[in-house]
This record gives sequence, structure tokens and C-alpha cells, in this order.
Amino acid sequence: MKQLIQGELKDEDEIVVKDTSGHGATGFALLTSHDKFIKAIEQQQARVFAFEDYLKTRNTDSRMAMKNLDQPEFSVDLYVHDGKTVISIPRQRTGVSSGLVLDGTVIKHTELIEISSEIAEALITSGFINLQFMKEDDCFKLTDINPRFCGSQVMSLGAGVNFPELFLTYQLTDKRPIPDPKWNTRMVRYRESVFYPNYNPENEPAVWSADEE
Repeated sequence: MKQLIQGELKDEDEIVVKDTSGHGATGFALLTSHDKFIKAIEQQQARVFAFEDYLKTRNTDSRMAMKNLDQPEFSVDLYVHDGKTVISIPRQRTGVSSGLVLDGTVIKHTELIEISSEIAEALITSGFINLQFMKEDDCFKLTDINPRFCGSQVMSLGAGVNFPELFLTYQLTDKRPIPDPKWNTRMVRYRESVFYPNYNPENEPAVWSADEE
């Protein structure tokens, strides 16, 4: 990691480091100069570290490093069958917290559909895959490959495309449906308070209690 940061990425003011295998924001760190690190502390920004401090850590996990790219961020859900893309659903992620998408919109972006389909078909023969992109100099840069059902594909579900059901249909039946997404569907997540009148902790199921073995 030190060789990469001080070599290929030595001219970058900010570098993103994250685990090569993980989910959400596990292992994510934004590396920058000491002055910007101090400013981040003053502004109470999390996951920001000075280059020299981060490189002193004894982290042996497999990690990747890349230059820090600005928003917007795009995520694409795809289903591939027999080497051909059945459906590609781009999503613009406009609100993300700790790797969890809080706000986003399903968009019909022709270029992203074509790019993601080509990449997916080069990587897998059949199955679901999620690809993430960011944009720089008017070009899309691939940042993440998630060969699994990702949590944020619930946005595609809200737009009328049920990927788990699509997978089972293609794998277990002779039907070959082509979904028709409801483009421009926006999803917003929010927190909700739940109240329990006359609460008595002694009535909680054992599975809820941290004291139960």
C-alpha cells in the first residue's frame, strides 16, 4: 500500500482506501495532507486520515487505493443469462451514509447501460452483479464490483424490477421475461421512532437480551 500511495498516486491530494472484499463502507478511509486532516477534525468529519499517520498502521487486510473522485456516484444492477445482459438498471446515488444509500433515483442512462452491460458480460456468464461508477473528465470510472445481491438493489425493486425473482425464474423455469423498469423512480430512506407503551424488559424474548447465553 505504501509503495502504491508513494508511487502511482504520489501526485494526488486525496486518496481513497478501502477493503478489496467487504460491504458498505468497511475499511473506507480518505487520506489527505496533515493540514486537511486537522481541518477535518475541526469540522468533525469521520474516516479522514493524514497520509503519514495511516501508513504507520499495521493493517494487513487486502486493500485497494484510488484517487478521490467527486460526486455524483452511480450504481448499476444487472442480471446476465447465458452471457447476455437481460436488464441493466442504473441508479444515481445522491445520499449515502456509511455505505447505505439514503436517497437515489433510477435513471435511464444509455451510456451507463451499455458500459455496464459490456463489463458484466466480460465478468460473468449468468447471475446478478452490481457495478459502481463515478465520473471524471466526462468519463465514467469503475470503482466497485459487487458479484452479489446488494442491499441497495431495493431501489430497482421499487422501480418494478425484482432481481431475486428474475434470477429464480430464469434458473428454474422456461420463462424469459424482460422487465420494464419504471424509470425516474426516486427512493428516500428515513428513520422512524417506535414506541412501546407499558414497557417491561422482563417480558422481552430471550433472543433480545444481551445477558442470555
